[in-house]
Amino acid sequence: MIIITGAESSLGSEISKGSKQEIYNISGEIIRSGKKAIDKAIEKCARENVEISGVINNFGINHLSWIGQTEETDEEIIIVNSIAPYWVVNKMVDIGICPKGGKIINIASAAYRTPMRCTSLYCASKAALVQMTKVMARELSPKGWVANCIAPGFMPETRMAELTKIQVLKLREWTEEEAKNYENSLIPMGRPTSTKEVAEAVWKLWEMPDYVNGAVIDVMGGS
Repeated sequence: MIIITGAESSLGSEISKGSKQEIYNISGEIIRSGKKAIDKAIEKCARENVEISGVINNFGINHLSWIGQTEETDEEIIIVNSIAPYWVVNKMVDIGICPKGGKIINIASAAYRTPMRCTSLYCASKAALVQMTKVMARELSPKGWVANCIAPGFMPETRMAELTKIQVLKLREWTEEEAKNYENSLIPMGRPTSTKEVAEAVWKLWEMPDYVNGAVIDVMGGS
């Protein structure tokens, strides 16, 4: 069994389709509820007495805002995108849910290395997730764990992309065509990626040799 956070989301459901193992979903609602809810979900999974192979930390959120106009509630972006994945792995290691170690794939974003206006907290959260993954690899490798990151580019069919598009049009006063042309101009391949391509990359990384550890795989069309 593989634990996936946010398996009900657009990308999460596409990742789930490609799994050769049963999926245990920790919903976005649980992830947003904090450490106690996450711990309970992991403990419940452990009680099912099945072999756990690892976790794919997929769930994330975003909300655009100009610096100087950001609401206090936006701190949830940091909590959900970087702290929550840590609590998931922390609890799995704490209770020994994978006695011989397991695999961790954290879903980051192009934002981990590309500064994007109106996304300070999102960029910071994904950069933190990447560095956290490298620390996980360094610290947990002796216990048999393998931790890597997938960093996708823009995926138009996701719910997050749809919400972001609406905000972009409002904040920058662009037409949909202007926004699309600008986005594609930043990508050498001239098009965004898809949830299917990203899911395929996730499972290829999952099946890579264990010595591929602490890596960040960019799925950004050459960006």
